[in-house]
Amino acid sequence: MQDFPVPASRRARVAEDVLCAASYITMLPAIAILVRPRTARNPRLRFHACQSILLNWLLFVVGFFLHIRAGIDQLLDAGSGARFEWAARLLCIAVWAAVSLSMARGRELRIPFISSLAEKQANGWSFRRLTGIPAEATFSAGPRLKQAMLLSS
Repeated sequence: MQDFPVPASRRARVAEDVLCAASYITMLPAIAILVRPRTARNPRLRFHACQSILLNWLLFVVGFFLHIRAGIDQLLDAGSGARFEWAARLLCIAVWAAVSLSMARGRELRIPFISSLAEKQANGWSFRRLTGIPAEATFSAGPRLKQAMLLSS
């Protein structure tokens, strides 16, 4: 059973690509995609929103350490540390732009370590419960009962 039907038209596919691309621009659009039930039921949107949140947390950690390095420079009178502050800002802008443009063009983006964590998170039982997506049912009955249960749902 599929969570959400694959977009049939080109217009629906483009809209999905744009939403995936928008989820990578900071964390706010990704959280909005995960909160809205209509978009959270789409597995592709859910995966890219989770991957975006993890990527943004990674950028936040890198930016934090660059900010600490800038503070150390100021503390030791080695300079203003502005180069590290700007490096953090430019890194975030470059990553957001590259990923968003790649997704807007319809390409799939799977960041090596982050994608496996995002997939586990997007398909985890806690997220399915939050969005109201039913878990795949396991059957231990005969084939006639399985067929009757599938027809009733």
